[in-house]
Amino acid sequence: MLARKVKHLGMAMTARLQRLLQPHGLVEADFSALMQLFGSPSKSASPGELCGLTAQHPTNMTRIADALVRKRLATRTTDADDRRRVILRITARGERLARILLPQLSAEVHGALAAMSASDKRQLDRLLQRLAASLDAHSGKSRP
Repeated sequence: MLARKVKHLGMAMTARLQRLLQPHGLVEADFSALMQLFGSPSKSASPGELCGLTAQHPTNMTRIADALVRKRLATRTTDADDRRRVILRITARGERLARILLPQLSAEVHGALAAMSASDKRQLDRLLQRLAASLDAHSGKSRP
């Protein structure tokens, strides 16, 4: 029953966020990669680095990178030091979109958690961290 509730809540939150992203032609995975680029000190990362940061499979990261480049939210270049390595860099357009979407998504998340006290949120965070650690321990994977 708990697993079903966690899954249902995750799907409900994704649906809420997707309603905000859809008008911009983005899905949650695209936005997550864009946010990683936006938050990076260099405003760039390799697709491999983004896979680790966004929990995406390399095949899906290729699709995400293609979508960000096609929408002119990021550029794709070859690393000057290693021509085998590709670098994605957020564009000015990508930064503008991130600055527009972040407050909207933040308000959505805050609204979803409005019924919880600060203490409730801290407890939920601790419990979710324990759940994640338990899942990792039982799957043989480690979390970033």
